Amino acid sequence: NLDRSGNNSSPMFQWSPIGPFLIDPKEVTAKKLTLPGEGAYIITKTHCGGTCFGCPPKKYIQTQQEFQDHCLLGDYMKDGVKQKAIYDASIISKAIHLV
Repeated sequence: NLDRSGNNSSPMFQWSPIGPFLIDPKEVTAKKLTLPGEGAYIITKTHCGGTCFGCPPKKYIQTQQEFQDHCLLGDYMKDGVKQKAIYDASIISKAIHLV
């Protein structure tokens, strides 16, 4: 969600100013990246909490609600300051969970 150059994050869609974001908006203007059309899916990266390296499972097991709440959190840059975003769950229709 943070721009590679440290500038303000650029939302992928005008209707959702707090994300998802483009990593490098110049790729769109240089036509290296095409934005998806209506009804298309995009893959975004998020960390859904429960990370505790070297801990026993009871330290990182979450309820379904806790997992979803953490998946909906993100960061973005605005005026050089890192901001917290809470995404609307209604914009998510599919998920890929990598372990």
